[in-house]
Amino acid sequence: MIRLLSRTLLLISQVVALQAQAPVSRTSRKADGPLGQTRNVMWNVWMDGGRPLAAIPSRVLETDFMVRMRVIAVDGSVLGSGVGATMSTAALRWQRDGDSLVLLVYHRTARGEARYMRRAAFPILRFGTDSTAVIDVVPVIAQFQHDMITGTPSVSAAFKANGAKLRSGIATLLRSSSPGSVQPVTPVADGWLQVANVEGSTHVIQRWSILQLPKTPMQGRLADPRLTFLQAGNFVERWRLEKRDPTAAVSDVVRPIVYWLDTQNIPHQWLPWFRRGIEEWSSVFDSLGFRHAIVIKEQEYEPRYDDTTHGVWITWIIGRAEGAAEEVPPAVDPRSGEILHGEQHYERELFASMERTYFVGTGGQPAGLRFPFPDSLTGSIIQGAVAHEVGHSLGFDHNFRAGAVYPTDSLRSADFIRRYGHTGSVMSYAWLNYVAQPEDHIPPTALPWCVGPYDRWALHYGYAPIPGAKTPEEEQPTLERWRAVQDTTPYLRVAVPVGTDPNDQQRAVGTDPVKSAGYALRNLARAVPKVDSQVTADSVLRDAVHKTFTDFWQAWLTPAGDVVGGITVTGPIPRDRSATPFAPIDSAHQVEAFRFLLTHLFRAQDPVLRALVGSTLPDTAIVLFENVRPGWSAKEWQMAQLAMFNTLISNARLQRVASQSKTTHVLPVVCAELTTLNDALTKVQATTTSVDMRNHVDQLLQSLTSIVDPLFGMCSPADSPTGAAQATP
Repeated sequence: MIRLLSRTLLLISQVVALQAQAPVSRTSRKADGPLGQTRNVMWNVWMDGGRPLAAIPSRVLETDFMVRMRVIAVDGSVLGSGVGATMSTAALRWQRDGDSLVLLVYHRTARGEARYMRRAAFPILRFGTDSTAVIDVVPVIAQFQHDMITGTPSVSAAFKANGAKLRSGIATLLRSSSPGSVQPVTPVADGWLQVANVEGSTHVIQRWSILQLPKTPMQGRLADPRLTFLQAGNFVERWRLEKRDPTAAVSDVVRPIVYWLDTQNIPHQWLPWFRRGIEEWSSVFDSLGFRHAIVIKEQEYEPRYDDTTHGVWITWIIGRAEGAAEEVPPAVDPRSGEILHGEQHYERELFASMERTYFVGTGGQPAGLRFPFPDSLTGSIIQGAVAHEVGHSLGFDHNFRAGAVYPTDSLRSADFIRRYGHTGSVMSYAWLNYVAQPEDHIPPTALPWCVGPYDRWALHYGYAPIPGAKTPEEEQPTLERWRAVQDTTPYLRVAVPVGTDPNDQQRAVGTDPVKSAGYALRNLARAVPKVDSQVTADSVLRDAVHKTFTDFWQAWLTPAGDVVGGITVTGPIPRDRSATPFAPIDSAHQVEAFRFLLTHLFRAQDPVLRALVGSTLPDTAIVLFENVRPGWSAKEWQMAQLAMFNTLISNARLQRVASQSKTTHVLPVVCAELTTLNDALTKVQATTTSVDMRNHVDQLLQSLTSIVDPLFGMCSPADSPTGAAQATP
């Protein structure tokens, strides 16, 4: 779900040396001496008098391969931020040219033809058994580093920017004999060569692997930007699935996708729920005619980080508290988009944070819900999270529009949820149905996400066979016919980069952001007293739940705020998504949203604010959290209130409102409502005796002051009285 890359970028930019990894076949883990039998080795690396050499067997010449780098430890820990970061090269191959080995790089022409371009040449120092060529490792690894093309762009930039330093570090560390340096002498048990790299106080270990690519590339499937597939070049990323009997409507597959469950670390009570999350996708493949496309196996030992293993490792990280599920970028054949290997890491804190969100987002339902949750409820949360990450491993990127494709009131129907779920896709971040109310009697285990209609439709697009199509281009007419269903089925559409659309928010649920936010606030208000009565013994847990309140109070109000100055898509999405037709959201809805936000940010009629400060205030009273329930932090809520207010009245938002003034009549209402709020805050400022309260009011007024002059410059005098007449007293 969450890829923690900021620390990774820093670490990678600090690395001063790279590491060679020589994979060895599981059938023969040792070469017979550096120049001996190397039938099962892509290359063999050893130290010769302080000089690192590599033997390249003649059998691997003209064979496509790729090189993959992985950070496997940081500062001696395999749990820290940055561990698991990967990058890969393009498809490469060796070719002998006289006394040199030439490195070629694969390129696919506009006509779909394979071409290999000369990248670099390396002198052959001598020959071994069976014409094995011996070359210097240092310039080869330096070239691999230079050719890293996939991964996070900023990671690539960090490598390129530090290229000279990195290449210098390769030679320095591989040849160094100083105490503390780690030199590759022989392959380790699984065929890896490792180098520890030190820069300042940061100690990073990288592992480099060479992956021999399939002899015959899978036929790639051209990507379409209107779907959310991850891409390798122009191709969607997907596994190679072939029927044993291509003529049968339903057939076993030649080679299934294997999911390996790390039974040494995954708590055994959660294994059934991991299986169920994976199996949600199995039924979709069944509908495509692929029987047993997914196979689940269990490993009793710690899985090795082996990029040459077919399938997806699923591991449980013990000791790391960031609260994430990470889909390690898969190994993908750059010639075709075929996924070769995947890996997923889960942390207990992730599910603990999701339990807290569930508690506040459902109003503490079912009745009597306490921490820790029943296994069945936590299990349903785990199942949804696993289904999300498995979607990534099958080639899907996120689909953040999917949470807001169903009518808001439909999400309160148990029958609707049973049939469709509450999101169009499990690849959204809207994992919880916070619209549902206790009186709707939706089973608690049905409130988390699940594989949805978009996922089934898109998987068909990516994986269904197209008989008779011999090239990716020949598949296009059929693919476009499949995709065109999206034009008349709005819940199959994806986010578009054309403006601020409230339905493109990551955690939006339901098509009406204002109504959805109202339901969410009711649930949050129900949960306030339950926290006091049910989460009191553990102060750490209580503080974490309180933080969850403020975080999601803002998160679930944000889509409603984006209605103000927002746009709505008015037609099908063209291939060039930036040309998607759109129009401003209608004036009535924008005005409703702006008034809704001001009311629920500041007025006692908001159920959450009333639950926090007490029920004695009149509905129109201004709430600034001078006094809150015992054990709750007034400061945290003041900070959340200020942050949400600044988001609502941001300059960018008000500029959008002003730019729409020719077609909407929202701006005068905004001016009048903010004038009313300014007057109310000024009165509080003049009467309060609390220093903390005065500081909070001062910050709110400063935010207002910064936009008052430009804002009222946008409002014509003729419009202002109209706005004032419409304003809420």
